[in-house]
Amino acid sequence: MGLLAVAALAASGGPARAQGACGQALLLGSGPPRSIAEANRREEARIACERERNAAALGRQGAQARVAARGKWDEAPPAFRACLEQQLARFETSMERLIQQDVYLGDPYLAELEAYCLSR
Repeated sequence: MGLLAVAALAASGGPARAQGACGQALLLGSGPPRSIAEANRREEARIACERERNAAALGRQGAQARVAARGKWDEAPPAFRACLEQQLARFETSMERLIQQDVYLGDPYLAELEAYCLSR
């Protein structure tokens, strides 16, 4: 087991506490592999770790997009928002659902409803 793996193991409190794909990758060690099977396991763990990190980054980006979407909705005048909410209810959806899907005001998906509410 390499020094990095030992440090990670010590920090995590032992092998039972290594979490996620990156923790598993660290537990597999960093020295030269003793067999082709071990090399393959390490490579699979490295790829899984990379996927896990990418998914976490996408999750953070999604949260930032939802905050931005909510900000755009909150900037709209109350009467306009009420009209949109009423129109969206006809389609069995809501502003909150659209925010969760990162849909902003001005999205082409909403153009027709926005035009209708602006004309009132």
